[in-house]
Amino acid sequence: MNLENSIKDIISKKLEDGTIEKLIGQQLETGIAKALDGLLGSYGDVTKIIEKEIKSVMVPYLESYDYSQYITKLDSVLVEVLKTAAVDNKKILENFKELMTDDKMKTIKVSEIYEKWMEYVAKNVDTSELEVDYDDGVSYQNVDVSLSFDEDDNKSWSSFKCS
Repeated sequence: MNLENSIKDIISKKLEDGTIEKLIGQQLETGIAKALDGLLGSYGDVTKIIEKEIKSVMVPYLESYDYSQYITKLDSVLVEVLKTAAVDNKKILENFKELMTDDKMKTIKVSEIYEKWMEYVAKNVDTSELEVDYDDGVSYQNVDVSLSFDEDDNKSWSSFKCS
């Protein structure tokens, strides 16, 4: 009976000093906060309703809005970006265009690409800072040109012809 009396005394003291009311109050606040989070959170019912109402007002307005003044600005910005970006690749684009519009070239061999590459290097490589080689008393500058490629077994070569 002594244990029962101790428990009763502790409960009485906690009821009298307000601890139980305080704990119940905290749990009630936590429960309300969780309920509101569930209702107003990203997947809550209230959030869905608010989102639906906003969409019903905004979407028709945005669809009917005249964007012509922005399109003109956007067009000029895009043209400027393309000009700036294309400067770096201008030569590549010109070469590609020339290659793709050449009617004579229906097929091309890797050896032909290599020959063209050697011609390009001979014309365009700055040899002023290359070392001079002496062979039989004759001096000349040498540029090593090489071609390598990797075969990828995963690529389909069905559109390519081998000769």
